[in-house]
Amino acid sequence: MSKFAGTAEDYAVHRPPYPDALIDYIDSSVGEGVALDLGCGTGNLAVPLARRGRRVIAVDPDPDMVAVGQRRAPAGLAIDWRVQTAESVQLGTHSTAVVTIGAAFHWMDRELIATRARQWLRPGGALVIAGSPSTWTSDAAWQREVRAVIEQRLGPERRAGSDGVFKQPAKRHEDVLRDCGYEVATTEYSTTFNWSMDGILGYLRSTSFAGRHVVGDEHDDFEEAVRTRLLEFDRSGSYPEEIKFYLLTAR
Repeated sequence: MSKFAGTAEDYAVHRPPYPDALIDYIDSSVGEGVALDLGCGTGNLAVPLARRGRRVIAVDPDPDMVAVGQRRAPAGLAIDWRVQTAESVQLGTHSTAVVTIGAAFHWMDRELIATRARQWLRPGGALVIAGSPSTWTSDAAWQREVRAVIEQRLGPERRAGSDGVFKQPAKRHEDVLRDCGYEVATTEYSTTFNWSMDGILGYLRSTSFAGRHVVGDEHDDFEEAVRTRLLEFDRSGSYPEEIKFYLLTAR
């Protein structure tokens, strides 16, 4: 079973969007040409890049993610949606201007992808890794309350789908990329995002660590426990978070 089984609709609706400045940077920092978006999910990077006039090949192993992304994408965008793993992609030498990976590099064979991207990229192109903190790593005080409920219900280890546990990679993304021959620049884009209660619960349903497929038959009780804990923490029902999106640009 996919680590994200059944999460696609919530993933599309409840994941905070990447800031426009981050997308603009990716688009403007490489030349004209195709963007290859690996682990595309429902298109959080692919769609805004295509909106800027770039042709995008969007790849994800989860057919539901691809189907929802394809259905929700505005008409007329040049996106080639493909259901396959990043490791199975085969493209010609110098065939892409940029390879993007949003919040998915840790699920991949990083050394293999970084090595192949060097072949795919045109001169002047870049491999770009983007992401943001999750409930497990956020500094927001209310996120710690959510984390406490998850740990009470599912145990102290972060889950990875219904039958696995997430293991933090031993090497940082930056070190993997440098070891594969890249020069890496790190940029941060901070934005304040105001979460509603429904948005928080929807986000949790979109994850590999607290989705319905992970929590199981007790999911309704789990969501009620999160709701109760958050309202005890702050009855306003609005929960701001300064989200620090990171961008690794590897050349």
